[in-house]
Amino acid sequence: MRSIRHVLVAVTAALALAPALAACDGSGAGPAQPPHEEAAPPAAASDFERIQPSADYPLRTCIVSGEELGTMGSAVAIRYEGREVQFCCPACIKRFGKDPAKYMAQLDAASR
Repeated sequence: MRSIRHVLVAVTAALALAPALAACDGSGAGPAQPPHEEAAPPAAASDFERIQPSADYPLRTCIVSGEELGTMGSAVAIRYEGREVQFCCPACIKRFGKDPAKYMAQLDAASR
């Protein structure tokens, strides 16, 4: 009975490892990975052109935090891809730089 259990464990382990072993080409590099696009590195807050906030900006809240503009001091504005973007504070510019496309989609929706 004990030898049958050992055989079953060995067979189960072999079946579990078969896909990984089949993908290995012997180089030690592991399975080939599909090509993927490199994500753009996040932009630093210093990469953005600071501008004066304009009164005709379509949002009344910070595009990143959702805080009302002007409640944490004067609003901060940058020009990104030729468009004005306003924030409640400089820290939100840094957060914006990690994923500008996400936040620009919000601005696009508000501008319609």
